[in-house]
Amino acid sequence: MEEILWTYGFQARRLGWKALGNEAGVKASARTIERAMGTLQYRKCIACEKGWVSPSNAEQRVKAARLALFYRPTQESWRDIRWSDECHFTIGQQSGKVRIIRKPGERYCPDCIFHQPKPKKDDEPVERYHVWAAVGWNFKSELHFYQVPTNTNGKMSLEIYRNVILEGAVRPWLDAGEKFVLEEDSDSGHASVRVRRSDDRVVNLEVPSLQYKFGLVAMYLEVMCTVFFVNRLTGRP
Repeated sequence: MEEILWTYGFQARRLGWKALGNEAGVKASARTIERAMGTLQYRKCIACEKGWVSPSNAEQRVKAARLALFYRPTQESWRDIRWSDECHFTIGQQSGKVRIIRKPGERYCPDCIFHQPKPKKDDEPVERYHVWAAVGWNFKSELHFYQVPTNTNGKMSLEIYRNVILEGAVRPWLDAGEKFVLEEDSDSGHASVRVRRSDDRVVNLEVPSLQYKFGLVAMYLEVMCTVFFVNRLTGRP
């Protein structure tokens, strides 16, 4: 069965346990096959919907990481950084998440990535949510929801970043006298001089963008947004 996964890639990995056994000529229940594959550390997981990093992007990340470690060589020297990121959710017509068979550490393997098809024009309208947050040492921000009138994919404009994020989220931290370095990627919506000079008390740590997503921030956003929408659907405060 493992050979089938290696040979046929993504199409094999999205099979159910019973179907995988049938393809391998194994006559056993789905639960038995799942337990057997589990001894090899295989499990069912939600597939990523795009690649993680390109070779050129990886090179930029390595250079940025080495430079960052030169200036911040100890764990304690990173504690003043607040890592920020955006996340996007859709409510409406969805085909559901694709679940695949993989081992730990194979999340970004090319065979484990689902390439989502382009939506059709006659698809049912969907409700989109875009949210920004930041986390750091003994710190987590509120979720800051925003809408971008000029697009539907949530790519932040200069005005939205300045008015909603810097003014609405970051300025209150400064007014409270908090000392921190704000991490932001080099997205075009973050890099404008007029945005970055909106408050000279903001110290920025810029990292390469290019599909970058800091894992801890992404995890925090996904968990908190899940809680938010569950509470919304159940009527909880």
